[in-house]
Amino acid sequence: MSDPIEALCTLLLDIAKISPGANINDVMAQIKSALDRNAKLTNALQTDTRMFQINLGQSKSYQMLARSTHPSSGLAVR
Repeated sequence: MSDPIEALCTLLLDIAKISPGANINDVMAQIKSALDRNAKLTNALQTDTRMFQINLGQSKSYQMLARSTHPSSGLAVR
């Protein structure tokens, strides 16, 4: 797999095209289902060295994507 982050973005775009009015719970269920069916992508996302997670205090599932000197943060997909 060339870039698991790109594959995840493509998956999100596909879901948005198929279900443009879906709420976040429906989108998350579709992502989880797709990842459950694609062990290769799931493993690639879990082992991608550009991703790291830091939990402080009460926070849960915040992750960073390190690209160059400009990290991007976002919520994790479980």
